[in-house]
Amino acid sequence: MKFKSKVDKWIYLVSCPILLVSLITIVKGVDYFSVVLSVSVSLLLIHSFFATNYTLRDTGLVIKCGIFYNIEIPYRDISSFKESNSLIAAPAWSLDRIEIKYGGKSYKTIAISPERKIEFMNKLQEKIRATANL
Repeated sequence: MKFKSKVDKWIYLVSCPILLVSLITIVKGVDYFSVVLSVSVSLLLIHSFFATNYTLRDTGLVIKCGIFYNIEIPYRDISSFKESNSLIAAPAWSLDRIEIKYGGKSYKTIAISPERKIEFMNKLQEKIRATANL
C-alpha cells in the first residue's frame, strides 16, 4: 500500500521563489551554465514533490524521496513510532510527521509525513504485528 507525502503550504511558499528565479534565469538566458543549473534544480525539486512516498510492502517500509533517496526498513527492525512535529531533515514535505525508530543496537530515527497519517500508522502497526508473529 502506497502513501503520498503530505505537503505543507509553507513548502510551496519557499519553493515558488526558487522556481521563479530559475524561470527568470532560463528566460533571460544569462549563460549556459546558469540555465542548465536552474533547469536541473527546478526539475529535481518538482520531481521530489511528486516522487516522495511511503510504501508498506510485505517485508518492510519503503521510503522514497526523489531520485536519490530510496530505503527499505524491515518491519522487524522498527522498535517504535509516534506522531511528531520534529524539524529534523527528513524525506518529508510536511511538519505533520511520524517519527520512526529502527535499527539494531544503534537506533536510527527517520521522520516521514504520509497524507493519511492515522491510516498509515494503523497499517504500519498491523504489518509490524504480523511480522512479529512469524
